[in-house]
Amino acid sequence: MFQISRNSDFSFSSYINTISWTVEILSHSLPIMLCLYLFTIASLVCIAIAQQHNPELIVNGTANDG
Repeated sequence: MFQISRNSDFSFSSYINTISWTVEILSHSLPIMLCLYLFTIASLVCIAIAQQHNPELIVNGTANDG
């Protein structure tokens, strides 16, 4: 009986440890993910602005000042 009880406690403890470990990993990686997300958005905005000012830039890969 005691062994079964101890096993169930252990599995529950292991489950809690897994959750806390996952939360810890996410909390550490969240700022990095956020920075990458913002960097991606900024890059897309810059590309959109550049393409709007000079449509040939993205197509040819060269700036055509004309």
